[in-house]
Amino acid sequence: MKKYTLCVLSALLINSFTTHASDGQIRFTGSIIPNSCNVDTNYVNQIISLGKVPITTFNGINTTSSATPFSIKLKNCPTEYKKIQIKFDGRRDKTNNALLGLNPSSGGQAATGIAIGIYNQSSLQLLPLNQEMEQHTINKQQEVEVRFIAKYIATGATITPGNANSLIHFNVIYD
Repeated sequence: MKKYTLCVLSALLINSFTTHASDGQIRFTGSIIPNSCNVDTNYVNQIISLGKVPITTFNGINTTSSATPFSIKLKNCPTEYKKIQIKFDGRRDKTNNALLGLNPSSGGQAATGIAIGIYNQSSLQLLPLNQEMEQHTINKQQEVEVRFIAKYIATGATITPGNANSLIHFNVIYD
């Protein structure tokens, strides 16, 4: 019995010397939001052909092919949202990371010295990858269509022919 009492007293004494301190706190914040807009089914998983462009089209760095229009249409937007922004992301070009780089080709050789530029159709301003762009207003029908153009752009003094394909992802930012 004495050994048991001694053990219990020892444990209580050791435990009484431990201290507990509050070194900081973590606060969680957030909100529950309405559903997002729906991408119109005619604009999901688009394939945009930039055509077969001769090398002679490019006569120096930053020269471009002709513009190819495309757009993203959102519908059924919740009334809480008034404006949206689109942010593109994809494989960045090694020479100019604002441009979309070409995919390595699986069925033939990929072109070199070329990238793809995405531009705002109305202002013709280059839209760098992974940056939010200007806001677009959602109309009274709770829809918005954002129009763009794509162009091949020379990134090197030497261009080699080949496949010039790429893939871009887009995110919608709501305001």
